[in-house]
Amino acid sequence: MNAEGKETGNSPSRRDAAASGEVYHADRNALGLLGLMRRAGKLGTGEAGTRQSVRSGEARLILLASDASRNAVKRAEGFARAAGVPLLRLDADQTMLCAAAGVSGGVIFSVCEDGFADAFRKKLHSGSEVQVNS
Repeated sequence: MNAEGKETGNSPSRRDAAASGEVYHADRNALGLLGLMRRAGKLGTGEAGTRQSVRSGEARLILLASDASRNAVKRAEGFARAAGVPLLRLDADQTMLCAAAGVSGGVIFSVCEDGFADAFRKKLHSGSEVQVNS
């Protein structure tokens, strides 16, 4: 943000992207980072893991699966507001995100390190016109 409080640069807004309806395309490279983050201990998984990272002040980015329920979206928005971090709704569903992260379940994830959060955002493509190659 600049001195006038306006967003600058190409990074997603600090406000939640899920509320604006913007969906980010997570390609294979972006999804591959999830497993690396988990192995490094820098990924909060599911509602409980995300809540813990928000309360401890470690959350830097909240991620939301495309098939999240309305209640999960509201919880994710609350987590993002509480932590003061961006919320990104991805075009990948729970199955894809969990497989990439190497976990059994969850539609909400938190990235708990600035370097990983920046790297993940750089690998995203805004819009859903790009297909994920499986």
